[in-house]
Amino acid sequence: MDELDAVTGAWEEALDSLPDGDFWQSVISDLDGLQKRAPLHLAAKVRAGIPARLRGVVWQTLTKARSTYLQTVYSQLVKEPSPHERVIRRDLTRTFPRIPVFKREGGDGQQWLFRILKAYSLYDAEVGYCQGLGFIIGPLILSMGECEAFCVLVRLMETYDLRGMFTEDMAGLHLRLYQFQILAAEIIPDVMHHFEEHGVLPAMYVPAWFLSLFAYTMPLGFVLRAMDVLMAEGAPESIMRMGISLLRRNAAALLEQEDFESIMRVLNTGLYDE
Repeated sequence: MDELDAVTGAWEEALDSLPDGDFWQSVISDLDGLQKRAPLHLAAKVRAGIPARLRGVVWQTLTKARSTYLQTVYSQLVKEPSPHERVIRRDLTRTFPRIPVFKREGGDGQQWLFRILKAYSLYDAEVGYCQGLGFIIGPLILSMGECEAFCVLVRLMETYDLRGMFTEDMAGLHLRLYQFQILAAEIIPDVMHHFEEHGVLPAMYVPAWFLSLFAYTMPLGFVLRAMDVLMAEGAPESIMRMGISLLRRNAAALLEQEDFESIMRVLNTGLYDE
């Protein structure tokens, strides 16, 4: 064990001496090696934030989304009609309405969103279309090409255990909601008791967080950093930790609120400032 610790320590020191760009290039070229030899260093660097210029390719690496098969599937599906097209188009203007690339009706951003959502609705007919998916796709589009974004979306849904939150019965969401209630009651009992006194239930705010990976209520900068961690450390664990951390970080402000409306206002708009 001592010898293994010494080797791991040597790797950590070597990685610390690398220029930032060289470190991320080593992630892209040898992720498996880094995960085995220096997992703590990798986790720390990801939590500090992946550089914007490299975020797209690093996300593809972390999710193992470089798939010729999925790229071929997307090129075929994007040409086919979907029974969900009308409702997808209706929701486009509601997805990131304050971000310029998605704001213009009929613009490039909305067209990218539409094509990926349409293709995914055909790729996974059981899920079909759910509005929250647009909020997951948006950050992907901002970080990589359209086809690559579809491939990462598929990986997030299938290998990161997000899919269960979007099926018709939403079994995965119900499970995450139950887990959140139990953990939050243990970790921040004062906040949860205060919520209960004022009729604020987790079902009133947690689904919007989890289904959009926090994009529905949080600023884009937070969402991108959250997705960095999620892709490196796993989705269910990460979104649970983030949700409870947001409440704990804002506990004082939340406990000051004396009615249902003011608590919900903080939950929806006052938890994070960039």
